[in-house]
Amino acid sequence: MVKLDKKIIAFLGLSAILMFPACVRKIKARQLADVSMGMSKQELRNELGEPSTIRGAMINAFDQTIETWEYMVDEGFNSKKLAAMTQSGYFAAKYCYNDAYWFFFCNNKLVKWCKAGDWETTQHEIKEIRFR
Repeated sequence: MVKLDKKIIAFLGLSAILMFPACVRKIKARQLADVSMGMSKQELRNELGEPSTIRGAMINAFDQTIETWEYMVDEGFNSKKLAAMTQSGYFAAKYCYNDAYWFFFCNNKLVKWCKAGDWETTQHEIKEIRFR
C-alpha cells in the first residue's frame, strides 16, 4: 500500500509539472497603462519586471538594433478563460491562459508595443524605423 501512495504522489507531481509549463511570470493588464513610448529597456523592466522571453533581435539596414520582448498579460476573466474552465478546469484557466504582448525597441528605446496576434501587420513595420 505504501508503494501505491508513492506512485500516486509521483504521478500527481509529474502531472502538475507537465500541466503548467506555460505558466510563466505575468503582469496585470492595468500595468500596461504605465508604458510610454521612448522608454529604455531598463525603464520598462523597472515598470513591468523581467520579460517572459526575449523573442529576437536584429540590426537593420540603417544599423539600428531592433529587439522584441514578450510579456504575458493577465487580462482578467474573459471568454477564453471561460472556455478553458469548462474544458480543463479552473486552475488551468486561472494560471495558463494569458495574452502575449510584444514590445519593440530600436536602439534601446521603446518604439512600438502590441498584442502578439497583431504581428502580421507589425512585422513589416519594425524592419525599418526612420526618424525624421
